[in-house]
Amino acid sequence: MKKLFLVAILCAFTVLAHAQSGYFVSNSNGTTLDTVTNTAVKTQKLPIAGYQDIVSIQVKLTNISGTTGGVVRLYGSTDGTSFVRIPTITDAGATAIDSLTANANALSKVFRLPTHAYTYYQIGYTGTGTMAVKLQTFAIWRKR
Repeated sequence: MKKLFLVAILCAFTVLAHAQSGYFVSNSNGTTLDTVTNTAVKTQKLPIAGYQDIVSIQVKLTNISGTTGGVVRLYGSTDGTSFVRIPTITDAGATAIDSLTANANALSKVFRLPTHAYTYYQIGYTGTGTMAVKLQTFAIWRKR
């Protein structure tokens, strides 16, 4: 019985070992954190090489001052320079072009991709009003 339990644990670790993750890097300062001030536009980019079955991207906004506002959008590219809006799986399970409308109650969103069709992914955040907000984006991807 102990050997069966040990084999089950080892199988679980083998499955988990195939998942990879990484932070998006700012196009303006080269770090994983960006500060969006007022109506500024900030972008963060991450390359994901090879075929992947599951890709999830999470955006996290942290209010520094003012009233958080604006829109966060997800883009994809095969060359790293020309980006297009891409569809994601919504909470209802449908596939649609999705975004996060940032406000005091919506400071985080997970974009689930139906297919991994791009080599580069980019998050774009356009602020509104008088505010300062930290932007950080994280992704996890794996094969089935």
